[in-house]
Amino acid sequence: MKIVTITKFFLLSTFLALHGTAAFGQFGLESPFKWSESVSDGNLSVKVDVPEKHYLYAKSTELRLVDAKGTVVKPAETPKITDYTDSMGEAQKIYPKGLWTWTFKLDGEAPYALKVDYLGCAKDPFVC
Repeated sequence: MKIVTITKFFLLSTFLALHGTAAFGQFGLESPFKWSESVSDGNLSVKVDVPEKHYLYAKSTELRLVDAKGTVVKPAETPKITDYTDSMGEAQKIYPKGLWTWTFKLDGEAPYALKVDYLGCAKDPFVC
């Protein structure tokens, strides 16, 4: 029986940290994006619940899973990306409202470390 230990690092993107535009963190509010993980049948499922009137930028959402040997584990399944035109008229790839799942096969050596970087915004009012 293999014991799996997941070390989590949920981080906002570097953009938010450097520019201080994360209104949620800036005003001491909790992020509206709820991340969770579960392990079942040798798979790690990482989920994010994107609430109504919010979205995550696909290009700024990165999940990185590394095993004990430092090998990067690529996701076996990723959520579908949606095309979106933002409030400035620019075409974007996003994860809109909904529950989105990334699945990783845990074939490597435990423990694993998971790092999640993301940039999410509210639509109305537009706040990132």
